[in-house]
Amino acid sequence: MARTPFMVPDGQIIKIYSADNTYLGQIYVDAAGQLVLASASSGDVVIGEVGTPADIVFEESASIRGQGTNTITLGESGDTINLNVSGCTYQINLGANGLFVMPVTVGLPGSGTKGQIVFNDTDDRMYIYGDAGWALQSGTSGTSGSSGSSGTSGSSGTSGTSGSSGSSGTSGTRGTSGSSGSSGTSGSSGSTGTSGSSGSSGSSGTSAVGVTSGTSGSSGSSGTSGSSGSTGTSGSSGSSGTSGSSGSSGTSGTSGSSGSSGTSWSSGSSGTSGTSGSSGSSGSSGSAGTAAALKTAGDTTAGALTYNGTSATDGQLYGGTTNPSNTTRLNYDGYFYATRVYNAVYNDIADFQTLDDLLIPGKCYYDTEDGAKICDERCQESVIGIASDTYGFGVGQNDLKQVPIAIAGWTLAYVDRIYVPGTPLTNNQNGDLTKITQEEKRDYPERIVAIYKRKETQDMIGNKIKIAVNGRHWVKVK
Repeated sequence: MARTPFMVPDGQIIKIYSADNTYLGQIYVDAAGQLVLASASSGDVVIGEVGTPADIVFEESASIRGQGTNTITLGESGDTINLNVSGCTYQINLGANGLFVMPVTVGLPGSGTKGQIVFNDTDDRMYIYGDAGWALQSGTSGTSGSSGSSGTSGSSGTSGTSGSSGSSGTSGTRGTSGSSGSSGTSGSSGSTGTSGSSGSSGSSGTSAVGVTSGTSGSSGSSGTSGSSGSTGTSGSSGSSGTSGSSGSSGTSGTSGSSGSSGTSWSSGSSGTSGTSGSSGSSGSSGSAGTAAALKTAGDTTAGALTYNGTSATDGQLYGGTTNPSNTTRLNYDGYFYATRVYNAVYNDIADFQTLDDLLIPGKCYYDTEDGAKICDERCQESVIGIASDTYGFGVGQNDLKQVPIAIAGWTLAYVDRIYVPGTPLTNNQNGDLTKITQEEKRDYPERIVAIYKRKETQDMIGNKIKIAVNGRHWVKVK
């Protein structure tokens, strides 16, 4: 409709009074050409009447501002500010690249309002406030990439050199020789008698690992020599030459040189030969060796440990390529040397430390004067590592209350979320592993506990001995 102007001379002020002539406010144009609505007090400027809503409409582009130093508040408790008008364009705080800029804080505020969203500059993460307080907003995990093709198998290694042969068992003691028969008186030698048959050999002792052979039977006594034939009658002796000196005695000592012979007379005829002595009786057989008792590891009596060929059997030695999986204990009291020692099932090496807390495999522990305790501060000073129940080699174990801390290899640990393989981890306030920040890595590099590998998908691992996974992840110990 047509508007009728209400004209006021330039520089004049329209003042407003109440019915009792009380000054309420004024309207005027200031020196800068701005229309000023001024109230006599700090009261509100009310637009519209009760039951009759009114809008503020700008004919041209304009601003609502506070002169650069004032705070402009939109709404009060109970109001609804509607920024959801269809077809309307809203301009809000945008960065240099035209993207929305979220409120940034250093650390998280102590409290908030449900639905608030902030970006924490300390760990470069976004948080939202809900019923349980500030919560980290994690993105969903991306789908796993397809596995690469398997590499070609390496060529087989050369065979190891054969072990040296075991030393031979000691020989049985020899039987004592039979006493010699007394010599018959010499005559001319008779023809040799036939030899007696040899005595039968004693039966051999039963063979066993590490048993000495049975002793040899004693030799039979020698038969007595046959009596000498009668001596023929001597011729009359010529005159004797001087005797030669005797040779030195020994085994068949050499005879002394003969004196020169006197004039010889003819010799008497030879005596007849004596009969041959009968053969000695055969020696008795040696006693049989005792067989050693074969044992299995775990037996309480002494004996030799059983070698079971190539078949894997609990408590016995065996060859072949089947990996061992049983738990029967076998001890060796001394230094043990081998070319290589392999472990068939487990993964890491653990060092046993004194424990002053609960033992929970997969949790991080820190050291105290009284023993190891579960970590209760993020990136904790004196953190020593992860309690392991997957170790294949343990060192430092005794009868005290201890915790096996993984010092090398891969172990199962509690991690607060899934990370990219290779992510460095430290502990959080719950004793779990979490990603270490750049500032923590720079200031406390010694507090990197492990490197992330992957989440274990099975509920149980192991062959005959089962280990409960309980939602843990595989990590490489630093």
